[in-house]
Amino acid sequence: GFNPCGGFATSCIVRMNQDGTVMVSSGAMDMGQGLKTVLAQIVAEELGVNVEDITVISGDTDSTPFDVGVFGDRGTHTTGMAAKMAAMDAKNQILDLAAEMMEANREDIYLRDGKVFIKGSPERSVSLKEILSGSTYKKGSPIIGKASINPETLPIDIKIVQGAASRFFSTYTFSTNTVELEMDSKTGIINVLRAVGAHDCGTLINPDGAEGQIDGGIAIGLGYGLYEEMLIKDGQVMNPNLLEYRIPTSLDMPEIFREIVKSYDENGPFGAKGIGNSSVINMAPAIGNAVFRLTGIRIKELPIKPGGLLNMTKSLKLKGN
Repeated sequence: GFNPCGGFATSCIVRMNQDGTVMVSSGAMDMGQGLKTVLAQIVAEELGVNVEDITVISGDTDSTPFDVGVFGDRGTHTTGMAAKMAAMDAKNQILDLAAEMMEANREDIYLRDGKVFIKGSPERSVSLKEILSGSTYKKGSPIIGKASINPETLPIDIKIVQGAASRFFSTYTFSTNTVELEMDSKTGIINVLRAVGAHDCGTLINPDGAEGQIDGGIAIGLGYGLYEEMLIKDGQVMNPNLLEYRIPTSLDMPEIFREIVKSYDENGPFGAKGIGNSSVINMAPAIGNAVFRLTGIRIKELPIKPGGLLNMTKSLKLKGN
């Protein structure tokens, strides 16, 4: 499967504090997918500081710049790119000040480990704290980096995909799921034993987070394929709670294997793409294909219900298949 990734409008502000710490502001919402961690990692990498020195404020529309919303795998990819661009803006201001302070050529200095160094002279350095608490505030010009991404439309890259429904997305993620399952011949109940999720998500910013997304996507796809069904009668939801609307529990989860196909996407921060949606889309179809391989029955409705599946299996046997 493939999924559109990134695009649409977002902004970011990176403010340098006098003590060398950093404040990152983004309108994108962290819903538990780890966006704050990723933004901190991206800004830390660009500025050459520790992740622990960065505070991320997200989703507060009173104090953060605009973001269109977290969807389409655009958190790491597009919001992350805005964070990287804002950090680059702040870094350029820092290096301009440092070059003057150290009496060095601008192109000969670089940031690392919270300090500015001169190429070829590692013994000469000045800390960010010295720069930010000294010349910056004496001149009354705090260092604030900012960036905005607002594409009206993007050309379709025919090397990646053709016939896309939207030209607002900036790239695409690709994924494959494989499952091994068994079916109880007496009840029709399906048990997924093992599942593999293989994903092309560009450069990994947070490997642990990516693995967590794959696990979560497999869980969501498992529920979509086998358990979750909203029952409605006369406009009323008949199973309005988690006692009657079943979702997978830890006891239902298969053994999970993950495979990350590393690539580089020029539109993403350090080559990164998203993985949230692409981790979900293949699981239910993989279960349906496995059921077809097992029974010869092509399922066309989800979730796959044990009673209906058992009846179809018996019907095939009666016909001599």
